[in-house]
Amino acid sequence: MQLWCAESLTHGQINEILQLRTESPSLGLAALLDRLELDEKNREEAEGQLTDGSMCHSLWVIARGQQRSWHELAVRQVRHPVAHSQKDKPAGKSNVPVIDLYRFQW
Repeated sequence: MQLWCAESLTHGQINEILQLRTESPSLGLAALLDRLELDEKNREEAEGQLTDGSMCHSLWVIARGQQRSWHELAVRQVRHPVAHSQKDKPAGKSNVPVIDLYRFQW
C-alpha cells in the first residue's frame, strides 16, 4: 500500500487508514478517506487506487471419474484503469472497465 499510494497519500495517512480499518472494520472507503481530510486531487487519486470491494471472482471445479480427475480454475477480474495524469490517458478514452478472463485446465 505504501508503494501503490505514495503519490496521493503520505506515510502517516496510510498508517491512519490501516489503523482505522483495524479498529472499525465496517467503515467503508469513503468514510476512511473522509477522516483524512484530503484535498480534492489527492482524494480522487486515492479513490482510484483503493477499493473496499472486490471485482475478482474465481471458481475451482474438480471432477472425478473412475480412472482420472479433471481440474479447472476460472478467474474473472474487472479492472478500472486509472490514468495518473492527463498525459497517461489516451485521447478520447474514458475509464472503461477491462475484463480479464483466465481459465486453467489439467
